[in-house]
Amino acid sequence: MKTLKIFSSLLILALSFAACQKEYSIENNVSLTANGTWEFAEGANRYVGEVDTAYIDSSNAVKILNIVGPSKDGLQNFHLQLYATDFGPGEYKASAFQSSLKYSAGNANIYQSNQLAGEFIVIVTAYGNDMITGTFSGEAQDASGNLVQITAGKFTASLKTGNAVSTATGVLGDSLGFCAPIMVNGVYSPGVQVTSSHSMTISLVVAQTGTYTISSNTVNGITFSGTGTFTAAGAQTLVLPASGTPLASGNFDFVLSFGNSQCGFTVSVDPVGTQYVLGGSGGTCTPLNIGGTYEAGKMLDASNTIQIQVDVATVGSYVITTDTLNGISFNGSGTFNSTGVQNITLIGVGIPGAADTTLYRIIAATDTCTFALTVLPSSTPLGDYFPVTLNSFWSYSLVGGTTADSIKTTAISFMPIFAG
Repeated sequence: MKTLKIFSSLLILALSFAACQKEYSIENNVSLTANGTWEFAEGANRYVGEVDTAYIDSSNAVKILNIVGPSKDGLQNFHLQLYATDFGPGEYKASAFQSSLKYSAGNANIYQSNQLAGEFIVIVTAYGNDMITGTFSGEAQDASGNLVQITAGKFTASLKTGNAVSTATGVLGDSLGFCAPIMVNGVYSPGVQVTSSHSMTISLVVAQTGTYTISSNTVNGITFSGTGTFTAAGAQTLVLPASGTPLASGNFDFVLSFGNSQCGFTVSVDPVGTQYVLGGSGGTCTPLNIGGTYEAGKMLDASNTIQIQVDVATVGSYVITTDTLNGISFNGSGTFNSTGVQNITLIGVGIPGAADTTLYRIIAATDTCTFALTVLPSSTPLGDYFPVTLNSFWSYSLVGGTTADSIKTTAISFMPIFAG
């Protein structure tokens, strides 16, 4: 499972969802006369629509200004949000938790701009007499997670004050502000449609009560989502049902979004017929052998492995993985040709992000167990240093680019012999 630190309590105030979706655009000019208009461009694609609702939710100390409306063809939705204790002309930056943009089709995201995606800026050019106008531009994530540039954004709308819509806000994770573990429930097999037994249990903190829609992206034919109403604030758990039919076997990474917080989790889909349990099923993995050393900032190599024990009841192929935490994960696949107790080696990949001890889950088709992995501090010297690979060189010159008084030092192959 991928984790994300919650950078600020204001993080809970924006609304964005991630999912796979093809691009949409409106190419022709339009004339709109509703409660307002909006438009923006991404590359050669131009998007235009009407503002059907613009309101300020003042139920919290930090107010939320919402500008919402469909595209001209009615298939996509525009939702711009500003956050402040009071509104007026000026600049609202995503990096300061003051603005966000979601452009979507149903629950599927097309573009999203917030402090996690890069700098996105809204400039309110006029505010008053129940009207607001402005411009916006900056970085956004598209449906594939790529960074793109939003340009030529503008809007005008008539405002409503008060709590026009009660939408829940909050963050995934526990009260400590970290993304909590996600439990995936049910056995997933290729070509077998999921049932009510297939779901995921998440932890979250609700900051403001109201209606919610929490969903994952769609991967390998499966989606996890849930809608409802939070009637109480604070830490709580929520079960999100699965929908769809797995297309293939393997381990598949999902991203779940609520507000501006995101949690990554893995779903293992094993071929029908393979049956086995992990050593230490449902608890600490036993026995377990951790191979190699783990150092912050140092890429894992072939020595970084996890050896686990499994008890195979029915032969067949398997895929076993771990959560992705602190920048690394472990994976293994193959075929069980015999039944009984046997050892499986999972190969580590990635670069550890920080020196820490982290609890990982090993995820099999119908089973999980956990183990702790310690990452040591980096042994790389701080500051500048000289690499000593053959033919490495360093050039020095005066500031300003002049070549006067330049020096070039090159590492060569040289083995002097002194005194015989």
